[in-house]
Amino acid sequence: MTERKGETKRQHYVPQCILRKFSRDEKNTSILVMKNGQLVPNGPLKNQCYEDYFYGEDQVMEKSFAVSEAELSEILGDLSSERLEDLSDDAITKIKLFVHYQLGRTRAAVEQLMGFIGATVKHVAAETARLNNEPVDEEALDRVKLTHPNGVGEAIWLTAKTTPLVRDLAVKFLSTSRDRGFVIGDHPVVAMNQFAEDHPKLSRLGNITAPVAKGLLLFLPLSSSLSVVLYDPKTYEFDVSRRVCNIGPRDVLLLNMAQAVNCMECVFFDSERLDDGMTSKLVEIKKGHRNVHKSEVRGGTMRKEDGKVRQIVETVRNDIRVGARFSFLRVTDRLSYDEYDAPFAPVRSWELVEMTEAYGELLERVVETRRQKEEQGASDTKLDEEEIWQAALAVTAGRRGW
Repeated sequence: MTERKGETKRQHYVPQCILRKFSRDEKNTSILVMKNGQLVPNGPLKNQCYEDYFYGEDQVMEKSFAVSEAELSEILGDLSSERLEDLSDDAITKIKLFVHYQLGRTRAAVEQLMGFIGATVKHVAAETARLNNEPVDEEALDRVKLTHPNGVGEAIWLTAKTTPLVRDLAVKFLSTSRDRGFVIGDHPVVAMNQFAEDHPKLSRLGNITAPVAKGLLLFLPLSSSLSVVLYDPKTYEFDVSRRVCNIGPRDVLLLNMAQAVNCMECVFFDSERLDDGMTSKLVEIKKGHRNVHKSEVRGGTMRKEDGKVRQIVETVRNDIRVGARFSFLRVTDRLSYDEYDAPFAPVRSWELVEMTEAYGELLERVVETRRQKEEQGASDTKLDEEEIWQAALAVTAGRRGW
């Protein structure tokens, strides 16, 4: 399809404004292909992390993301410590929302969602057949790939409905002036959980990097020298009160390893900030780690009083586990959790879960109302995220009798 005036055909799911910070000339970047370890010294930035009309031909999502990217660039400015230390609360909120949407807007995010749905459906289908004493062709079932006509839209819609899940997280910036710099992958927001990964009991659980998990950490590299981290302030404490925290080469290595594990195909970097030995280490950690983009399904059955059988299905994503013990933060939750018996990591707040459910329900109604108004020719149909947030707060408070 030919690109028309006012359209953007080449739609990037990792913003060019960020990728340019991993380039010497803002036009080319070094690329490490994880599948075979191939090094591309100078790959054009415009050809990275995009698909034609990835967000749709109507340009709605593409233009919305373009606005948020321009806003982020304005907020971050020259990325200097002075600039970052002086950011307003409103700017910090916008950064958190940007990170949240970046996590859900990539090709990897779409593949993860479709894989999650597919794994669940196939497990239920196979178990149903067994319960009815019917033969199950496991090989044929494995070859089935479920698709969605608008998988990108579904992934971003799920992201929109879960925006409250970053509201309680705090923000710091991690800075390195050493020779070793940050890399960035094609799925650049990394979810980790140092608290659960290092806990004698909780480390055995699944889904420790779920959006509601206690101890969640979200990292997004912003340049070869700077990364932003969203963290659970009730579980971690930083050694410095400042917003910008200087970190050492071991911390940078751990974050780069996490980027390698999290990417779909490639990582990008400034060649002068990464040596050949480091690239081979990143390829090695990627090959040795379980695929974080695939979901595993566990399940069982339970017979109800009426004789019917109920299926119990748990879908678990492979969490990033690279032995992260960062020097720049410490765990403040020292509880043993001896009595904790759930199969997943503890949640940060059940009130947050209720809040997110209420927000999602309200958002669906607001969008449907907007659609009806547009059909009637109304011009003012803009969504106000803050208004929906306040309304969801009121709904949640009503449910709990606050």
